Amino acid sequence: MAKIKTTEEMMTSKFRTTPMGFAMTFENGWTLSVQWGPGNYCQTRTDSLEDNTFDGLFHSFTSPNAEIAAWDKDGTWTQLSSHDDVKGWVSVRDVCEYIAMISHPEFGGMDNDSSK
Repeated sequence: MAKIKTTEEMMTSKFRTTPMGFAMTFENGWTLSVQWGPGNYCQTRTDSLEDNTFDGLFHSFTSPNAEIAAWDKDGTWTQLSSHDDVKGWVSVRDVCEYIAMISHPEFGGMDNDSSK
């Protein structure tokens, strides 16, 4: 039987899966979460809200866009949109741009004025 990882182990992994997407932690200590399942700010937001996506079973979700969030090594989230810590309906191209920006060694968070 596989050992269940602690929260600390999950938060320090470089790549990790989640029930509705993935997260990646960069060398600079920042983590980017990309999610696209029911309840996330994306096209599948209202799909299968009755289903328990945290039931330990595999669920497959597809969407042309996703919700993203980012936090530093101390767990402090940066505000990715003008009104929330998460940014919804983000295209694949924009996710790639956020990966490049957040993974940069000098990234230190965002303020409302610089959000896309």
